[in-house]
Amino acid sequence: MGNTYSHGRNDAALSPAAIALPAGSATTVNSASIDLAGVTPLTAQFELELVTASATLSTTALPNSETITYTIQESTDDSSFTPLHVLSKATMVGAGGAGDTPNTVYTRLPSDVSRYVRVSAVTSASSGDCSAATMTLKVLF
Repeated sequence: MGNTYSHGRNDAALSPAAIALPAGSATTVNSASIDLAGVTPLTAQFELELVTASATLSTTALPNSETITYTIQESTDDSSFTPLHVLSKATMVGAGGAGDTPNTVYTRLPSDVSRYVRVSAVTSASSGDCSAATMTLKVLF
């Protein structure tokens, strides 16, 4: 488990539901966006919790060396999103003929983050159908 810097309180109104991972290779899925307008000012106590998958991904879904990369994206208008940073600790990599297991990653958002944030999951070119598992994004205070 990553370091938890916040009090770990979750606000359901600011946390989108789980979303299915990509259903094929070289595919992208995006979580619902979170509107941070009501969280003013943003402080160092504010962070995101990403559960990378709800279940272990088999070698059929995530063969050796294939990946799912998670990126936090931000937007000022809830329409055009740009990458804020790649969650390198959240990247899932198929290895050892065993796929990969779920992971929980905590990351702080910078104080100058845009109003809307979401997480994008992208599968590599030869990954399989990962849609039996989900990713979950939560805002913690």
